[in-house]
Amino acid sequence: MSATSTSDVANGDDPRANAILAALPGDELERLRRRAEVLEVDARATVYEPGGPISHVYFPLHAVFSMVAQLENDVVVEV
Repeated sequence: MSATSTSDVANGDDPRANAILAALPGDELERLRRRAEVLEVDARATVYEPGGPISHVYFPLHAVFSMVAQLENDVVVEV
């Protein structure tokens, strides 16, 4: 994955732009904000590999993440 850290969440990137974060109670959101950072992720970057460890959780603010799967007959499906 290619990602660059642009700043702390407190720099003006409103985490409520993400529907999951927006649904959190204020105190829960604030706990996450203290540990979170805003990243710019390149288009088509791989953030997780099948079977690999999950070391970070992503909450896109201005993007959409998708999952790509290759089927047995070499057909690729993106959801």
